[in-house]
Amino acid sequence: MEKVDNMQEQISNLSRGMKILRKKQRRSTMRKKKHKGSAFDQLFSRLDKAEERIHELEDMSIETSKTQKQREARLKQTEQNIQNCGTMTKVITYALMGIQSKKEGTEDTFETIMNENFPKFVSDTKPQIQEAQKILRKTDALQKEEKINT
Repeated sequence: MEKVDNMQEQISNLSRGMKILRKKQRRSTMRKKKHKGSAFDQLFSRLDKAEERIHELEDMSIETSKTQKQREARLKQTEQNIQNCGTMTKVITYALMGIQSKKEGTEDTFETIMNENFPKFVSDTKPQIQEAQKILRKTDALQKEEKINT
């Protein structure tokens, strides 16, 4: 009987050992599943954070482009204002000189100013206006011909 009792004792020890091994195996598989799940969760959370960052950067780029466009519009407006100021300055200058508009032409304007400021000079001699570009072109052409001939 002792042998039977020993055998039953060994069988019960083996069955306890098997239960313990099964529990350990279940725990390890659960840990592996949790670890895999947590790795996937980490990857998804990283992906979500990256997407949020991308959206933030897109929003920032849109805001930057809007401010850039506004800055360009203000620059154009400022340039137009400067041009308008220059035009108004010319009109005021002509008005102060007594000339109504610039439509008269450069020769008429010159004669008007000369008549107002130097009345005796204009009556004695009639000044002739020559364009400087034409004279320069002629002298340049003559100089080029001289260089070619020499």
